[in-house]
Amino acid sequence: MSHQASPAFQSRLNPPRARLPWYSGGWQALLVLILMLAVSEFILHQQRQQYHNEQRQELLVSLGQLRTLIDTELNSNLYLASGLVSYLRAQNGKYDQDTLEPWIRGLLEQGKYIRNIGIAPENRISYVYPLKGNEQAIGLFYPNIANQWPSVARAIRLRRAILAGPVILRQGGQGLIFRAPVFLDNGNYWGIVSTVLNADAVQTSLRQAATQLHISYALRNLDEDGHPQLTNNTELPEAEAVSNDIVTAGTHWRLLVAPRNGTAILDQRLGYSIAITVSLLTALLLLNLCRAYRRQTMILQALAESQQRFAGAFETAPQGMALLSPQGQLMECNTTLCQLLGQSANSLGGQSLLELTHPLDQPVSKQMLHALRKGQQRNYQQEKRYRRADGGWIDVWESAAIVNCTSGADYLILQIQDLTEFKRMERIKSDFIATISHELRTPLTAIVGAIDLVRAGVVGDNPAQLTAMLDIAHDNSQRLTLLIDDLLDMDKLRRGQMRFELRPQRLQPLLENAVTLNQSLLKEFPVQFQLLNHTDVEVEVDSQRLLQVIGNYLSNAAKFSPAQGVIEIESEIYPHRVRVKVRDFGPGVPASFHAHIFQQFSQADSSSRRQQGGTGLGLAICKELIRHMGGDVGFDSIEGLGACFWFELPILVRTDPETPQQHQGAAA
Repeated sequence: MSHQASPAFQSRLNPPRARLPWYSGGWQALLVLILMLAVSEFILHQQRQQYHNEQRQELLVSLGQLRTLIDTELNSNLYLASGLVSYLRAQNGKYDQDTLEPWIRGLLEQGKYIRNIGIAPENRISYVYPLKGNEQAIGLFYPNIANQWPSVARAIRLRRAILAGPVILRQGGQGLIFRAPVFLDNGNYWGIVSTVLNADAVQTSLRQAATQLHISYALRNLDEDGHPQLTNNTELPEAEAVSNDIVTAGTHWRLLVAPRNGTAILDQRLGYSIAITVSLLTALLLLNLCRAYRRQTMILQALAESQQRFAGAFETAPQGMALLSPQGQLMECNTTLCQLLGQSANSLGGQSLLELTHPLDQPVSKQMLHALRKGQQRNYQQEKRYRRADGGWIDVWESAAIVNCTSGADYLILQIQDLTEFKRMERIKSDFIATISHELRTPLTAIVGAIDLVRAGVVGDNPAQLTAMLDIAHDNSQRLTLLIDDLLDMDKLRRGQMRFELRPQRLQPLLENAVTLNQSLLKEFPVQFQLLNHTDVEVEVDSQRLLQVIGNYLSNAAKFSPAQGVIEIESEIYPHRVRVKVRDFGPGVPASFHAHIFQQFSQADSSSRRQQGGTGLGLAICKELIRHMGGDVGFDSIEGLGACFWFELPILVRTDPETPQQHQGAAA
C-alpha cells in the first residue's frame, strides 16, 4: 500500500513553491546604502568642521567681550575699596568713625556692587558700614570663623589683597569678598579690610551680556577648594567651550564660554541635512523591502516543506488521523483510521464527526467543536466511542486541534488512539486487584483474630519476647488490612460502585468530630491538633467519606510533624465555596514530587528505607472522594517549611427540604 499523501490533501495544506529572484538578496540596496552613508558622512564632516571653526571664532570674540566686562565691573569697585587701605596706612592704623563714615558712604554710592565694608584691626571686626543688618558682625574674630579664616590668612601670608567667593551670605544672597591686608610703614601687620560685593548683581550684569551674545558662561575661582563659580548654565558643555584665565584682585579665575544651545546645524545647511536624510531613508527602505521579500519567500518554502512532511506523517501515522472541515465533516482520513473503523476513505469522506460518535458522547463533542469554531480554545481531548462499519462501538481517545492553512480556512486535525487494549488491560488489572483483595481479606481476618486472642492471654501468659513479636505481627497485619481497604476503595471508585449518601450538613460539627475521632493519633505521635476558627456554612456531603478524607489529612500531617508540633485545621470561605486546610510544620513536600502527590501509589520516598509507612493510595482516594462530592483538592508547600493540604466544597444554598440523596460511583 502506498503511503503517498493524496493530491487533494496536499493542495489543501501546501502553498505553491516560491522562487527567489536574483535581486532578492538586496545587494544593490546594500551598495546604495554604503555609498550614501559614505557621501553623507563626508558632507557632514566638512559641514561640522566649518561650523566648528566659525563658532570658535565667534566664541573667542564673545569671550573677550565678557572678560572686558568682568575686568571693568570688578576692578572699578575694587579700586574704590583699595583707597580705604591706603587711608589706613597713611593714618598709621588710626581712624575716627565719624570722619570715616561720610567717605565710606561715598564709596558705596560710587561702587554699584559694594554691599558693605568692614574694618578688622588685629583680625577682629570693629567697624561695618552700613551697620544696619550687619550688627552681628561686630566683634567677630576671623581666626574663629572656620570658613573665612583660610582666605584671610592667605591674604595676610601673601601680603596682598585677594578676591574670594562666591559665598552664601548670612544676610541672604551671594557675595564676592575683597580682603585687603593693611601693613603699616614699619612693615607690621595692622588688620584687614573686607569689602563685600553683591555677587547677584554681578551675576545679573554677566547674564544680560551673555544673553545678548547668545552664550553660556562660567566664572570659576581656581584658588579655592571646589572651585565656586558664577554661571548661567550649570550643565555648560565644556567640550564645546573656550576658556581664558583671568587674574583679578590677586585671585586666579577661569572664564569659560560655550554656545547657548550646543552645536547645531545652521539654518542655511538644513537643505543638505534633509537631502541626506531622505537618501538614507530611501536606501534603508529599499534594503528592508528586499529583506522582507526574501524572508517571506523563505518562510513560504519552509512552510511548504513542513506541510509536505506533515502530509507524509499523516498517512503513515500508527494512530488514526483525520482532517475535518470547519463544519466538522471528515475531509481526509489516513489508513489507520480506515482500518480502525472498518471503512474506506471514500465512504468516510463527507461524513459528519457526530455521525460516527456514540449518542451519549455527542453533547460533549458538540460543545468541544463549538468552542473550537468560536476560538474559545485551540484544542481539546476527550474519551469517547466511535461507530464501526459492523455497527459495534470502539473506545478511543480523541485529540483535536486547529490547523491554520495558507488558504485562510481553519481546519481541524484529529488524532484517534484505539483504547480497546488499554480498556481490556484496565479491566484485567481491576479484576486482579479486587480478587486479590477479597482473597486476602478472609485469611487475614483469621490471622488478626488469632493474634488478638494470643495477645489477650487466651492460651496463657506470654513471655516478654513473645509479646513484642505479637505486637509487631499485630501492627503489620493492621497495616495490611488498611492496604486492602484502600485497594478496595480505589477499585470501587474506579468502577463507579462506591455509594455516597449526600446530606446537607453544617461543616463545623464535622470538623470537630474529625478532630475527636483522630485523637488516637496523639498517642502515637507527640503532636497537637488546633482548630483555628468557626465556620458557619452548610455543605452537601457524605459525612463518613468526608471524615475519611480529614482523617487521612490528619494522619499524614501527624506522621511528618516534628515532636511537640502543632497541626492546624482551618477553614476559609470564598464565593460559593469553602476551603478546609490542614497545615503541618514538618519537612514539607519535595518540589520534584509536587506533580505526582495525588496519584496512586505515590510517595515522596518510595525506597525500602523510608521513615514513614503508607500505601501511597490515601491522597488518591481523598481526591476521588472529594470530587464525587463536587469539590476539589490541592496543597501548598515549601520544602523545609511544612505543608498545607486542603479540599474545597461548594457552599450549599438551601432551596428544598433536607432529604438524603443516594449516589453511586460517577453519578454522584
